[in-house]
Amino acid sequence: MKPKFREPVVLVDMENSANALEVSPEYTRDEYPRKIDSHIEALASAARGAGMEYFLMNTARPLDEGLREYLAVRKRRL
Repeated sequence: MKPKFREPVVLVDMENSANALEVSPEYTRDEYPRKIDSHIEALASAARGAGMEYFLMNTARPLDEGLREYLAVRKRRL
């Protein structure tokens, strides 16, 4: 996820529209990538620690493409 905003924007929580956050272009360029990368690494680490595989999948792609990619990666590991 690499949002690119030129102006401040208000992001609204899709599950609870009462939650909204105004973010600046500087935040999305500088801080957000570090936070999301750290969060993803924490998820991957927790999964590996529990003996599970972790595979980051772009949900903008069709599901069958992502599953094929995951299965190909998994097959190479075996």
